[in-house]
Amino acid sequence: MPPPQWLTDYWKSEPNWVKRFVRNSFELNMILCGEKPYKDTIWKKSAIKEFLAYMSTIKQQFKKKSKLYRGSQVMSPTMHPACLEMENCQFMSTSKSLAIANEFAGKKGFVHIFTCEKGVEFYDLEELYEDDKVKREKEVILYPGCHLKLDKKSGNKLYWMVSK
Repeated sequence: MPPPQWLTDYWKSEPNWVKRFVRNSFELNMILCGEKPYKDTIWKKSAIKEFLAYMSTIKQQFKKKSKLYRGSQVMSPTMHPACLEMENCQFMSTSKSLAIANEFAGKKGFVHIFTCEKGVEFYDLEELYEDDKVKREKEVILYPGCHLKLDKKSGNKLYWMVSK
């Protein structure tokens, strides 16, 4: 099945790779994690290559320990089952706001609290969005290849140490 027309139209009208990613991150992240979500995807090999090259030019690194949050309906913060230690294979959406993570988790979900070590690669969407909902979400993308180690669990909160 081909991508929905609205997505194809959006890609034609929006040249910014990060904005494209935000609109269709799940599909790309599945591909990056070795899954094949759809037979006919908008994320062709050439698009993935171009996106990854662009992302390598804009990545930032934490200069000191920093906290980020992620709300999810499952125990794992990544696209793979939860483990005590794991590596993320995808670009992982997080927030600088605990309140936003709680919204995404809902009453039955999980709040992941990440303590990111110096040197962890990320991209803060703050500079990209003005009054968009992503600004309200205070979204920060962690790059693939981060090492996550579960430090503790308290109720629905999971505390992760994140290193490069």
